[in-house]
Amino acid sequence: MTSFNSPLPEWHRELFKLANVDISKWLHITKCVKCKTIILPDLSLFLQNNSLRFTKEYRCVIDTIKQNIDIKSSCPEKLLFTRSAVDDSREWGEEKNIDELFRKKGFCVISPEKYSVKEQIQMLVHCKFFAAPEGSCSHNAVFCEPGTTVILLRKADYVNLYSIFIGQFAKVKSIYVDTNATIIIHRKTPMVGPFYTYPTFDLYKYLSIFPHHPIFLFLRKSYWKYIFMLAKIVLNTIVSRLK
Repeated sequence: MTSFNSPLPEWHRELFKLANVDISKWLHITKCVKCKTIILPDLSLFLQNNSLRFTKEYRCVIDTIKQNIDIKSSCPEKLLFTRSAVDDSREWGEEKNIDELFRKKGFCVISPEKYSVKEQIQMLVHCKFFAAPEGSCSHNAVFCEPGTTVILLRKADYVNLYSIFIGQFAKVKSIYVDTNATIIIHRKTPMVGPFYTYPTFDLYKYLSIFPHHPIFLFLRKSYWKYIFMLAKIVLNTIVSRLK
């Protein structure tokens, strides 16, 4: 079963193939059917007694995928996955400027959506440094080798449990760098954004780059556009509740 009965995306098929899962006999269910048995999968990552846990099956699947990847010597050792090429209404700010700072430090800046799943994993397995905005993009660190330095660019001031889970599971060295001035308006679901990211002084300090032309947050046009957008969301919410 898929959302809205849409066909299984090609990248899903590619990932299942890398995991040695034969989907040729799968039946795409688009209407109500009777089944003798239904098997529901458990969570692969979970909290138990205040400890982070993962199933042995999850480890087996990830290891199988990595074993089916041919590592290319041409893959970069310093890798940044960016979302700057994605048209996402949740993302505001100056991520392209963040990309440029990493380029100056020798990072290869990649828009992952432009590559196949196999190509993405090839790069992740090979790299020694992996940077990405915290969230679904940074969760690709699950395919990094143990000991890889993973730089998580924080999009908001809340704890992303999956980032912690994946860091411990993959045995990588996680480094958190603040790159945001996000104002959280959805307290129960902060992960929905919208987010504001920009080259902070913390990022300049981490990358050992001197900001020759520092622009303070309140002088950034992009920040005020973000503020006005937030005000519009809050106002519309208030109006809808009063109706």
